Amino acid sequence: MDDEVPLSGVGGDVGLRCRELLREMARSKEMMIYAGSINRDHVPLLIGIPPDLSVSKAVQYLKGKSSHRLLTEYTVLRKRYRGQHLWGCALQGSGLLGGE
Repeated sequence: MDDEVPLSGVGGDVGLRCRELLREMARSKEMMIYAGSINRDHVPLLIGIPPDLSVSKAVQYLKGKSSHRLLTEYTVLRKRYRGQHLWGCALQGSGLLGGE
C-alpha cells in the first residue's frame, strides 16, 4: 500500500517556495541538484549526494525540513494534510557519475 499523499495544487507561491527551500537545504549539506521540477502532484529530483551522507539521511533531511517549513508557512497545507504525510518517496539510484 502506498502511503504517499499527492501534493496537489503545488504551484504559485507554494511551488516557488518549495523550490527555494529545496535548493537552500541541498546547498547546506553540499548536495547538488542536477535536475528537478515542481509538478502539480510530485517533485522529482536528480541529486548528487556527498560520500559522507547516506541516501536515506539525505532524503530524510530534504523531506523532513521542507515539509516542516512548508506546513509552518502555509496554513492551507496544514489544514489539507493534517495527520498525513506531505511527501511520499520513490528512489532510484543512478550509480556513480564519473566514478571508477
